[in-house]
Amino acid sequence: MRTINPQPIIIPVPVNNEYYEGIIEKLRKEVEKLNNQKAKRKRRTEKELENQEKEYSEFKKDDKRKARPAESIKSYDEFLAIQNYFLEKGNIRDWAFWTVGVSLGVRGSDLTRLKIKSVLKGDMTFRDRISIIEKKTGKLNQCLITESIVYALTKYFDSISWAFDLNDYVFKSQKKCKLTEQSGWRIISDAGKALNMNIVMGSHTMRKNRRLRQQV
Repeated sequence: MRTINPQPIIIPVPVNNEYYEGIIEKLRKEVEKLNNQKAKRKRRTEKELENQEKEYSEFKKDDKRKARPAESIKSYDEFLAIQNYFLEKGNIRDWAFWTVGVSLGVRGSDLTRLKIKSVLKGDMTFRDRISIIEKKTGKLNQCLITESIVYALTKYFDSISWAFDLNDYVFKSQKKCKLTEQSGWRIISDAGKALNMNIVMGSHTMRKNRRLRQQV
């Protein structure tokens, strides 16, 4: 009777050491690459956390203030608060500057360049629209002169006894010169700080209130 050998038959296969060494080296490099990527992500995360923990400063290393875009006010009540702030100080010019700026929705640089003849006719009556060539874009902007603009400018002109020439600028400095863009920015910014408004305010704040403009 024939018996079956239960032991498996092992056939020796020649080992290619270079082949296996190549696979091992490839795997080693991939593992090393993954570890490097993980380490970089960790360092980047630690740096981001470190930057977040640093106290924010409004000034750069050269002590110059960082530029921050002006924001819009949040409600009609804030618009009135700024109006009342100027009126309580008896500053009709700044009150009119703010009111007209919000009503027109133009940049501060365009508002400071506005001339009397742009809003009044030769007979000292108000025009229907103001033609403004935007300083930044060069585009022609036809702005409607609303009742709020007429009221604000009338009150302002009354405060200076209508003592001006049609070629004069609407808003002048105390030295009777053209109001500068820097002064226009400071007027609005100082009002926001005095009222503790938690937003970045400047002359551009006046043109960022499209919804509010319908209420003014």
